[in-house]
Amino acid sequence: MTNPEKCIIDKLKSIDHNHILAFVSTIIFTLIVHGVGFVNKFVNEDSIIGIFIPLSNDYQLGRWFAPILQSLTRGGYTVPWVIAVYSTLFLALAVSFLVSVLGMKSKLFIVLSSLLIVSFPSVARQFAYEFMATAYTASFLLAVLAIYFTKTYKFGFVAGAFSLMLSLALYQSYIGFTIGLSIIIVLQMLIREDLAIKKIAMQSCKYIACGLLGIVMYFISVEISLIIHDGILLDYRGLNDMGRIPLSDLPHLLRGSFYSFIEFFTHRSRFFYVSSVQSVAYALLFLAATYLLAYTTFNKKLYREPIRVVLILVLLLTIPIGLNIVDVITPQMRSGVLQVHQFVLAIILVFVICEAAEIESRAINLCRWAVLCMALITSANYMRDSGLYYFQLHVYYERTFAFYNRVLTRIETVDGLERNMVIAPIGNLAIPITFQPSARQFDPIINDQGLWGQFVGVSQDHHYKMVMFISHYLGVQFRLASVEQTGLIRESQEFRDMPVWPHMDSVAIIDGILVLKLNYDPPVMIEQVDGAKHKISNVVRQFSDEYYFAWEVYRYGDGRVFYAHYERGNDEIFFEFTHGGRYIVSMSMQDPQGEAFIPALQSHWFVFEGNEHD
Repeated sequence: MTNPEKCIIDKLKSIDHNHILAFVSTIIFTLIVHGVGFVNKFVNEDSIIGIFIPLSNDYQLGRWFAPILQSLTRGGYTVPWVIAVYSTLFLALAVSFLVSVLGMKSKLFIVLSSLLIVSFPSVARQFAYEFMATAYTASFLLAVLAIYFTKTYKFGFVAGAFSLMLSLALYQSYIGFTIGLSIIIVLQMLIREDLAIKKIAMQSCKYIACGLLGIVMYFISVEISLIIHDGILLDYRGLNDMGRIPLSDLPHLLRGSFYSFIEFFTHRSRFFYVSSVQSVAYALLFLAATYLLAYTTFNKKLYREPIRVVLILVLLLTIPIGLNIVDVITPQMRSGVLQVHQFVLAIILVFVICEAAEIESRAINLCRWAVLCMALITSANYMRDSGLYYFQLHVYYERTFAFYNRVLTRIETVDGLERNMVIAPIGNLAIPITFQPSARQFDPIINDQGLWGQFVGVSQDHHYKMVMFISHYLGVQFRLASVEQTGLIRESQEFRDMPVWPHMDSVAIIDGILVLKLNYDPPVMIEQVDGAKHKISNVVRQFSDEYYFAWEVYRYGDGRVFYAHYERGNDEIFFEFTHGGRYIVSMSMQDPQGEAFIPALQSHWFVFEGNEHD
């Protein structure tokens, strides 16, 4: 048997220098861009729930591999530096294998690719969800490995399918990376004049087999995990209906996915802020790539095979849908900032086209300089966006800490206060409509994922987050009142007579429960019309009829029972409750340009007694 030290050293020596460059540069850029997040404990709407986060119901989201991976990396604790070490390693390996499968030779483009991948704004948002960070980055690595195995080995599509299955079992959205990367590799083959169409078709079948087999294996594995845990897929943003698309909706979904991808690179982006300079940089990048591709087509006389040119054009048109496949397979979900990391492949494709233009000429070199300069501008903008997001995390944490400190100071003055008391925070504090001037301090960030409003965890009707924050970061223990206890308090005259925060009497003890009355006016009103029929309406009048409204009705214990898609001016609906129980209504909005208004606004819990036959 080979000596392990000798074996490892020999393997390391055999690694291509370009792959080492990709690995090292990724580590360096990750520390530069995200280092501030690695050495601080920031929190967002979800990571606020604790320092120790048990590994529990990921299997109900179809992410059964996440608890296994997390138990091997972070355990149950969210220790930033430990998470950073594993996440950085996964990113570095992913970029190295990406360089390998694309066969990139230019050291400059390799370094730029690693910078663009780690500074892409989605990554900072993913790292803010500390408890999921290793799952995100490992899913990225496995998505790339799926293509690496398929390309490298004769029957590698089997190992590739297994890798894709694990990637999906960590975070489903990285399927777009696998699809996009496979399309780019086929494009590379088509640009090479020495490869016959028949051989390219055979290679393409391997990638298709990898994808189809991986998806089938994933769905089977999800069913097995649900049987083992005796559970069902949660109705979370349409995950339980993933892939169930009516054929009549397919053209609309494909068109929407295509346009949403294109808009990402314009000032109309619903994902990240795109300045006029950045939009010009994107335009010049893709114009240069178009010229280089056209030059290569004529220089290599690819036009002699019309089928080759047609296939190149078809694949170029397919890339946007492949990268943004989430908008197609889960139409209720619609891709968000966490699900678009793979869009960076559109820029890396430009590098691939640059390398394919092997001829040296003044025009070609001018295009290469243009690509270099525009890629650097793009990287600088990505780094700025990520840095601003981390700064926002810091400011929001400080605001939230200061607010809860004030709350505790007020609570300590209440007569009858006891240790480990039950607390009932009722209402919302920071509905963005009320606090717009402060919220606009970070106006250049269009979608500040996980930081909606101007505080962390205070702007939603999830008051357990308040108890968690006070417990973990202020060291004071409270027990959260049950839904039944909170309901009884809301109905009491004593509560109705209480003023709202920050009045001195907005904190009181009612029936032995510590009550904190925040802004209590619900933005969504439920009114009975006739029997079970109710009118549900928006009571926030600052939204014009040009806004788009979507409605969701949730029943306690059953999840979502009704959904009405975005419709212009639809600021009220009529809904007939068919079963008794506790309900809550969520209203989502988009402005006239289709930009999401976050967070969604909610009614208070509504109790429907039920029909006589119910």
